[in-house]
Amino acid sequence: MIRLNGKTIKLYLISLFINLAPSAFGSTKEIIINIQNLRTEKGNLNIAVFSKNSTFPKEDSRALATFIVPIIEDIHEFKIPIIAKSGWSEVAIAVFLDSDFNKKLTKNIFGIPKEAFGFSKNPSLMRGAPTFDDCKFSIKNTEIVKIYLKRFFH
Repeated sequence: MIRLNGKTIKLYLISLFINLAPSAFGSTKEIIINIQNLRTEKGNLNIAVFSKNSTFPKEDSRALATFIVPIIEDIHEFKIPIIAKSGWSEVAIAVFLDSDFNKKLTKNIFGIPKEAFGFSKNPSLMRGAPTFDDCKFSIKNTEIVKIYLKRFFH
């Protein structure tokens, strides 16, 4: 437990591993994702790590790695070990809170998300969905990425 703004909060660290041998692909690099602005304890966080060659942020099936993590508390921090491979030096992350457990970002009839979502580097959404370049960052050793979840309807 930690104290934050006078409140005692349980902080859970969940480690997610990509099942590849580091010696086969190079050294292990790590991304620590800190999810901010969670307001519910119901649902799963869906996390997708993309490279430039993928279809960021729309097709999780083409992401480098995807993770589904159950909600535990109001503050979440996740460690994702990334294997240093060719093409993995720059990545972007997309996250959404799957509060209805359907494994996709639920949208209204106008295509506006009904569930909370966020991206690495927390880009502005004034012009619509961000591009890979808006959200990309370099993986050097250990990178700490804060992602602020946005909501349009609650």
